Amino acid sequence: MYTKLVKNKNKYIFMLLVFLLVAALAVNYKFIIKKITNLTYPTFINYKLRNEYIVVTLTTTPHRIDKLEPVIDSILAQNTRIEKIYLNIPYVFKRDNLEYIIPQYLLDNKRITILRPVDYGPATKLLPVLQAHVDLPPDAIIITLDDDARYPSNIVQQLAYALVTNPNTAIAISGSNIAYDAHGNIAPGYGNGFVKPKLPETKVTIVEGFGGVAYRRSFFDETIFAISDSPKECINSDDVYLSFYLARKNISRKRLVNRYIGQEFLIIENYARDPDALHKQALKELDRHKTCIAYLKQQWPDVIF
Repeated sequence: MYTKLVKNKNKYIFMLLVFLLVAALAVNYKFIIKKITNLTYPTFINYKLRNEYIVVTLTTTPHRIDKLEPVIDSILAQNTRIEKIYLNIPYVFKRDNLEYIIPQYLLDNKRITILRPVDYGPATKLLPVLQAHVDLPPDAIIITLDDDARYPSNIVQQLAYALVTNPNTAIAISGSNIAYDAHGNIAPGYGNGFVKPKLPETKVTIVEGFGGVAYRRSFFDETIFAISDSPKECINSDDVYLSFYLARKNISRKRLVNRYIGQEFLIIENYARDPDALHKQALKELDRHKTCIAYLKQQWPDVIF
């Protein structure tokens, strides 16, 4: 009799434990699924990117080059395979007529490929890797980054995967639309003339370099270098110039924001707000953007932008 009672008691305890386990899973299943997804999702993406040739490219100024190490370290710590990291350092920083002094740690780092191009202004982050002597596959993924942020370890992975899953589209962490009024002019009251989209992942007119942009090498041909012959307002507004170029080539532009990546994941360096920043020029941003857009539309009036 006693043995039977013990067996029944153990049976009820086991059933109770099973019930409590099922109840706990029912309450926390979203949390558990999220944890499992967070663990397996990067591996899944890397599998999808296994055949992609990915490079990262950036530039800097003589004022910032000795502060660059934390930024470089964050790029070296990415969780997906990067074939090459290009650091584009002109011999002379044209804006201030300053020569670059390259720190020894950059010269010694075998994972960094230093290019010594002419100074294209802010577009120096991209244009040197498009030159003929830089041997990239036509379908190579090019990720441009800035020199004033430490990046999360998945930023290259997220940008590259979004590019793969959105054919014929450039992908940016930050993007905007032009604030046109009813007459097709840039409306006053919008600061730089741009307005941020309300939806997190949506097509945009302007892909902005802040946070990173992903392109295919095949998006570009030699006409991209016409920026050198453009007004200084376009040279100093690379986001506008490059986005207009993509529009000319019928390349869509899209903003990437999801629970894995976004501007809030970046750690912005204090010197990003210094007056030497490439985006802080003598002319106000709004005036630069107005002049550059007007010039580009005059040159290519049929482009929808």
